[in-house]
Order: sequence, then structure tokens, then C-alpha cells
Amino acid sequence: MIEAIPTDDTAIPFDSREYASQYTIELIESARQEICFFGPELDSVLFNNQMLIDKLITFINQSQRCTVRLLVHNTRQSTAQRHLLIPLAQRLSSKIQIHIADRQDQKLRHMSLLVDKKAFLYCPNANRYEGVVDFDATGQVSNRKKDFDDMWARSEFDLNTRRLQL
Repeated sequence: MIEAIPTDDTAIPFDSREYASQYTIELIESARQEICFFGPELDSVLFNNQMLIDKLITFINQSQRCTVRLLVHNTRQSTAQRHLLIPLAQRLSSKIQIHIADRQDQKLRHMSLLVDKKAFLYCPNANRYEGVVDFDATGQVSNRKKDFDDMWARSEFDLNTRRLQL
């Protein structure tokens, strides 16, 4: 089921990979405590570039309390393509966690990025970079965060991205 794109006075619609990538970087730059992502995979347009990796490192290093939680359907393709986020998550496993969504949550086809308790990016169809970003959406983020936390509680740690200790 595809949800409708939420709109209000502060939501900014977008309809391209370039805008989705640009807004993702802006959201991560604005983050102070927590970044949560949900989607079918570790999206390569949003997360597989060095600029974004650098922004995540800056975010993580700003405080002991900073965390990144990534909840996806699977990571096989990302692992095979040597996604830049995976080695970072392996190196910083206490700060960046990758989980596999429960079977019931893998039916969801949207992609969302939640930042702190204030901002989000949302695409109702993860295969298309059409959606909205809102940098001032405390009420919507609160509801989406509750849904994310419920899915996270049902999820499992991703063994494909676990660092092997030899």
C-alpha cells in the first residue's frame, strides 16, 4: 500500500534524484541527535556518496548521544555493490546500526528519513524519487517516529553487514 504524500505549509515537494539527494544532505547537516531511515534497501542515491558519508561522520562525532538507525528489507545488493555506508557502519557499530525489517514490515514500499524530532524526507514509492521534505514538522515526525520505533522493535540485526572479527 502506498501512502499519500503528506502536505502542509512547510512541506517542500520534490521530484528528482538530485533534489532527494540534496535534501538528504541538508537533513543530515541539521541533525543533532538521531537519524532514522526506512526503505527497501540502503538507497544508493541518498547514501552511497562520499559527501554524505563525510556528513554522517561529522554528525556522529558531534556528541556521544548521536545515533543512526537504518531499517531495510535486505542488504544483499548493497553489500554486493560495496556500498560506502556499510564499512562505516561496521567501523562505528555502536553509533550506526543496520537492521532487517520484520516480514510484515517488508510489505511497505515507502522510503523515509527522520531527523531528530523535527524533520523528515518521505517518498511513498521507494523506487521513485518523488515526495516531500519538511524541516519543521514536529507533529508528523513524532507519529512517524513511533511507527519506526515499533518496526525497529520487530526487526533483527543484519548479519550481512556485521564485521567479521578474525
